[in-house]
Amino acid sequence: MVIQGCTWAGPVTQIENWPDLKVVEHWVSWHEMQAVCAKYAPFMATVHACAEFNFKARECHIWITQDRDDLIAYERDNCAGRTKPFWKERLEEIRDRFNKETG
Repeated sequence: MVIQGCTWAGPVTQIENWPDLKVVEHWVSWHEMQAVCAKYAPFMATVHACAEFNFKARECHIWITQDRDDLIAYERDNCAGRTKPFWKERLEEIRDRFNKETG
């Protein structure tokens, strides 16, 4: 489960009942980040970072390149269940899947 990085400015929404996840940051080359993040992107989308959720391990892995430190706060927000309105439904789906997996 993943959320792609973006820099859209606007209000941030907290997803209710979001689990506490340990954040693991991977500062990697562009090619390494693409190897992880591109598979989650819509066709022809440009990816600059992503947050990958592992609820069984209670971790959120951020994949980001050294030159995109402007995205780290956004990705940390995603790991904490805070997101922009257009990702709200996606994070709620991810939370619901987590609740089903963990009972």
